[in-house]
Amino acid sequence: MPKQPLPGSIATASTLAFALVHKYVDGTPLYRVAQTFERAGVPISRGALAHWVIGSSEKHLHRIYDALKLRLRSQALIHGDETTVQVLKEKDKEATSTSYMWAYRSGEDSDQPIVLLDYQPGRGQIYPQTFLGDYRGILVSDGYTAWRTLHGATHVGCMAHSRRRFVDALKARKKLAARRSKLSGSSNNSIGLKGKREAKSPTTVKRRPTAFTASGNNTASVLNALKAWLDDIAPKVLPDTKLGDAVSYTLNQWDYLTRYSSDGRMPIDNNILERDIRVFATLCSLCTPCSSICKHWNLNFRRRLTRAPLTPHRRGDLRIAKIRGVNLVRSARDNLLCTQYPSRDQASNAMSGNIASLGGFG
Repeated sequence: MPKQPLPGSIATASTLAFALVHKYVDGTPLYRVAQTFERAGVPISRGALAHWVIGSSEKHLHRIYDALKLRLRSQALIHGDETTVQVLKEKDKEATSTSYMWAYRSGEDSDQPIVLLDYQPGRGQIYPQTFLGDYRGILVSDGYTAWRTLHGATHVGCMAHSRRRFVDALKARKKLAARRSKLSGSSNNSIGLKGKREAKSPTTVKRRPTAFTASGNNTASVLNALKAWLDDIAPKVLPDTKLGDAVSYTLNQWDYLTRYSSDGRMPIDNNILERDIRVFATLCSLCTPCSSICKHWNLNFRRRLTRAPLTPHRRGDLRIAKIRGVNLVRSARDNLLCTQYPSRDQASNAMSGNIASLGGFG
């Protein structure tokens, strides 16, 4: 018989693949995975599933993660971003405290698309510095200063972050106009007239310079017109308003936001990575509703435990493709009952072969 991936466990490679894919690709809680096994005639406790998930990460999947990390750092362009995450069970941290998931991705045109997630307890600059090291390629990120501390990289800003601030300013102005309209209809004429005068303020954000709207597809002329408009409006808006924040952010980040226009490899925004983070945030929660995990395992949600299972969440990953289309429920049942069939395990065996090529199961 082939060597077991987890010594002392009855789980085969395809069984582990089934549990990991359901947990981290489909976002299925472990208690539902246990129910799936139960329907297949193989009762497995949630504690055993938690053991399989964490054991696979610690013993095997970190090799894949480390190999992908080296390959990502060798690429000419990397997207970087971070998002908050709440972990309910973590040593020396309260359940209500905030942690961060740092995300890194290859460029959209990369021949080797890679998305890596790196869980960390904070948002300090040490985390991207440790992950990327002396990276000297193109780094696309938002305006957070921690990314800018990577002095060897060529930094590119995200125009979508700037745009969102203006969208928020427009929404806030519409709400203010609606409140003023309601106030003018229910109050005396003097208040109503005052609201109308304020609504006709010359600093309205809806008006744009003619050069900006009529510039066509010429990037340089569009950016020049936008910069002129920002310089003109900056002294006229209050800094503690939504519009003031949008104008201030865009002007402060201008060199980074417009750098994309000088190099065709540089994207205009970081949306491609934010979409990947959205998939993680909505489908692959770290806060498993399985209290038995901590009972059966000394669980410590640190980078070394969470990094590997989260790596293949991307739909186009080769390792996911190799197990897609296989009846993993039937395969897992056959493996656990010691009636293995090569044809049913072909995909998972290919997957374990890739792991073996990166260092083996030993």
